[in-house]
Amino acid sequence: MPLKESDISVEVIEIYPNQYLRLPNKFKEQGTCHITLKICTISMELKNIRYQIRKNETIWVGLPMNAYPDQSKPNNKKVTVPSISFEDPLVFEMIKKAIVKDLQFVNYFPLKE
Repeated sequence: MPLKESDISVEVIEIYPNQYLRLPNKFKEQGTCHITLKICTISMELKNIRYQIRKNETIWVGLPMNAYPDQSKPNNKKVTVPSISFEDPLVFEMIKKAIVKDLQFVNYFPLKE
């Protein structure tokens, strides 16, 4: 049974800007978010959802990732693996919308995605 938007609720608990990270010139801010996701009767907290605000005020939101050293590579380069994934893309779209809306409210700028 496919999900409807009314079945999904997202609440942004906290936004954690990373103030100590040296940013490239194209970024204004980046950090992580902590949210509560409710799907029908199931509720979960998701942490370390990454975001970036670029100088042109577009916002990128990405799922939390874990980095692991790749033993098969000679220089042990790190490989990133998502720590959570959603079968229905509507769930992550709702998460992105909630985070973007909250970031725009905090930073006082109009919608650009």
